[in-house]
Amino acid sequence: MSLFANLYVGNSGLTTSQNALNTTAHNMANVGTPGYTRQQVTQATREYTTQSKDYRDSQWAQTGLGVFYNNCKQVRSVFLDQSFRLESGRSSFYEISYHSLTQVEDILQELNGTEFKTSIDNLWIAAQELSKDPSSATNQAAFVNRSGEFIERSRTVYDSFKNYQTELNDGVFDIVQQINRYGDELLKLNKEICQIEVGGREHANDLRDRRNQILDELGKLGEIDYKEDTFHVVHVSFAGTPFVMSDHVNHMACDTEDSPAGFNTPYWEFAAVERTNPVTNLRYLDISNAKVLNLDLPVSSKMNTDVGKLRSTLLARGDHHAT
Repeated sequence: MSLFANLYVGNSGLTTSQNALNTTAHNMANVGTPGYTRQQVTQATREYTTQSKDYRDSQWAQTGLGVFYNNCKQVRSVFLDQSFRLESGRSSFYEISYHSLTQVEDILQELNGTEFKTSIDNLWIAAQELSKDPSSATNQAAFVNRSGEFIERSRTVYDSFKNYQTELNDGVFDIVQQINRYGDELLKLNKEICQIEVGGREHANDLRDRRNQILDELGKLGEIDYKEDTFHVVHVSFAGTPFVMSDHVNHMACDTEDSPAGFNTPYWEFAAVERTNPVTNLRYLDISNAKVLNLDLPVSSKMNTDVGKLRSTLLARGDHHAT
């Protein structure tokens, strides 16, 4: 090899190492960036030049041309991603359940020692005393007083429960809107990643970071399944129903006619059917086969019916006000 050929071999090593250091600097600069995935550089040898061929030898005389920057990949585990997203959804389910139970205990004042049961016990004691001596003015006054306290306390508890149900109902609408926004952003990212990586030369690592971050957040809201195809497009299913496709998103909406209390019922827009009432001749939306979640199923880790903030919020809210 000539002198300059040897110099070019050394230059390839310096250039490739410099590019690898740039990737290292990029990793260090994004240590605190949410959703960032560490990137790793792989290097490979350039093609060899053959100096001489002798078929009697097991190896020919060849000279290397240096090294080149082969690939910059993300250091991720598909298995860990799937496990994390499933368990984070399960964690969100029980966090909402715990928060709802704590809220109910707070409304009943079970935590500070003056629980709602006290007013019931006082009313019962007053009724027992009145039954012993109905003609006693003292017992009558005590019974009337305890009854008034019980009614006032009951009304306060009932109103608090209704307000909390309304708060949870508003939360259902917010979750549905958030899921739709995530779906739209995933569709946009799929197209951008496909455009960059279609040639097989570049990797849209930063866009992939954002896509993975959305999948992480989406996993907290419900049970998801996803798969990346050969065009680097991620197809996502939510609660067993196709959600993000290669060219469109199946959006959710909330219906208030299905619930006797006017609560939000999440349903798939593409599966809802518009029908006509034969009696009133009015048009209505039939969502019987379009509901996002089947809340009649028992809560079970085996069936994955204990996954997601949406399901937990719906179960905590209920479908009607107490009467």
